[in-house]
Amino acid sequence: MRSRVQRGAYYERALSQLSQHTYVLALQGFLFFGTAHRVLQQVRQRMDDSGAISLRFLVLDFAHVTGFDSSFTFILTKLHTLTAENTFSLIFTGLSPHMEQKLRQRGRLNDAAITVFPDLDHGLEWCEDQLLDQDQLTHLHVPVTLALQLADSGFPLDASTRLLAYLERRALLPGDYLIHQGDASDALYFIELGQVSIYLQRDGHPPLRLQTSSIGTIVGELGFFLNETRSASVIADEHTRVYRLSQGQFEAMQQQDAALAKVFHTWMLHVLSGRLRTMNTLLAGAPS
Repeated sequence: MRSRVQRGAYYERALSQLSQHTYVLALQGFLFFGTAHRVLQQVRQRMDDSGAISLRFLVLDFAHVTGFDSSFTFILTKLHTLTAENTFSLIFTGLSPHMEQKLRQRGRLNDAAITVFPDLDHGLEWCEDQLLDQDQLTHLHVPVTLALQLADSGFPLDASTRLLAYLERRALLPGDYLIHQGDASDALYFIELGQVSIYLQRDGHPPLRLQTSSIGTIVGELGFFLNETRSASVIADEHTRVYRLSQGQFEAMQQQDAALAKVFHTWMLHVLSGRLRTMNTLLAGAPS
């Protein structure tokens, strides 16, 4: 399983392998001795699987759990012992406030080896960040310019300079809106530096994070090509630098440099196909 964080092409390729170091168990219903025994059995099978990549993170997702009894909390102690003996970390996600309080009262969450996140998506994001950092990929390969980031994802380097002539650079502070939900889709954006998150604004409810996009990625492209109003807002998480391709500049490119426009269309089809493949993977791995 992968988080909903969209990263540059190099990191996406790396995580296609590295993410297998993370093992997710999506728990459901009321957890009792039978469930606890099965969880422990599955973890041991994963650890003993000689054909599987080594385990670094074990994620237990409680989003669909209604409750648990004392036998399950006893199994958590055994899982904690396994993490210490086998050098992998234990992550809990989706705990209700009541379940988290119950586990803390029993001392099950007071160990630094256990990390808690509000939902599975944020837990997976943290695991991916740790995997990239542990393998020093964030230090070994950082394409710092948009041209290099585009080349990393298959866009011809010699065409990047011509493309930049049609782009407008913008700087964002943390909390700045790049896109407002409901606005016209008049541009798409390349993230050269920093990070943005896409939120669905809902009346009477807190915004729902749909996706996070970091360096070397694109946002706003679906509305741009479909000519639809923005279905979500995009907000900068940190100091961010983007390049804006407006509808007007896109039309100018097609008129002035037909060869570049053809390369751009072909590349965008490749990007969107990869996005669809990733979404299918997410849906296939999502708990029912």
